[in-house]
Amino acid sequence: MRQLHLGGLPLLLLQESPGRPSACDIEADWCNLRYKKPRSDGGARIELYRIEYTNPKILHWQLEKTDKPQFSYDDIEQSRVDNRVGLKPVIFRVFAKNVAGIGKPSINSDPITFRSPF
Repeated sequence: MRQLHLGGLPLLLLQESPGRPSACDIEADWCNLRYKKPRSDGGARIELYRIEYTNPKILHWQLEKTDKPQFSYDDIEQSRVDNRVGLKPVIFRVFAKNVAGIGKPSINSDPITFRSPF
């Protein structure tokens, strides 16, 4: 992305959306959520990610957490999320935040149901 200037000062823009989240290591009480970093940070470092969840039939989004990922490798981020819905299906979306604010959400994840793998 080309840097824009206003009055000789760099203009910060909202970053692009993170990649579509994908759940892995699914357990009864938690899972890991992986997603790609935004292709553009809008000219400022990504400070944190906001993760929201909802039942895919209702689409009433709720905050799961706002934090820095527990794991980062190249362009992949990973955050641990807790089960707040029991045995009901859930989908996730992720937002990135820099000093200019919170950007647009990622594409929704596929639905998952928290279950013990055993």
